[in-house]
Amino acid sequence: MRTHKKSIIETTTSEIYCDICKTQIKSRYHVCVICQKDICEKCVGHEDDTIGDYSNYYCKTCWQIGEPFRNKINQLNLDIDKLNDEWLNLCKK
Repeated sequence: MRTHKKSIIETTTSEIYCDICKTQIKSRYHVCVICQKDICEKCVGHEDDTIGDYSNYYCKTCWQIGEPFRNKINQLNLDIDKLNDEWLNLCKK
């Protein structure tokens, strides 16, 4: 398995195959940020827009496995926001 710094890779000479569906990828492919598999457009399960030039891509399997974790992370982020608000309000008194 290869590791990549960019999630979209332009291919030129080497033959690249999707690690999920095994089809040859002719021009652009993505790398799952969780499992680091090379994935074609049809095997992308989710794309997260980021502040930088490249998005984060997840294969369908990793995105599905991550559902309960994403729900917990979202709830924890809400709790963190509430705690920060409480802290700020106490300091403003």
